[in-house]
Amino acid sequence: MKKTFGLLILCALALAAADDPFVGTWKLNVAKSKFSPGPAPQSQTVTIGADNKVEVSGTDSEGQAVNWSYTATPGTATITGLPDASVMETRKGNTVDHTWKFGKASRKVKA
Repeated sequence: MKKTFGLLILCALALAAADDPFVGTWKLNVAKSKFSPGPAPQSQTVTIGADNKVEVSGTDSEGQAVNWSYTATPGTATITGLPDASVMETRKGNTVDHTWKFGKASRKVKA
């Protein structure tokens, strides 16, 4: 879950960083980023389409490929590519609140 949480933070920050926070592509600058707890991924790209599809790809800290996605909808969305995972988003203006669930664990993120 530690590796996944870093990716989730990136996704949440990507949504908050753009002029249109819900459409675009963002690449993680690992050198300028801090991960607590670590370790940081080697690379990460988040793409959010006009159809609300969120796609995350890159390489984790151990050099393994990372690919997962979901379509933000009202209610809970299943995350494809992460076992037993889902997310609920609430969008308001230029911010988004996420509630991520991984099995029985959950985490809230506001960006």
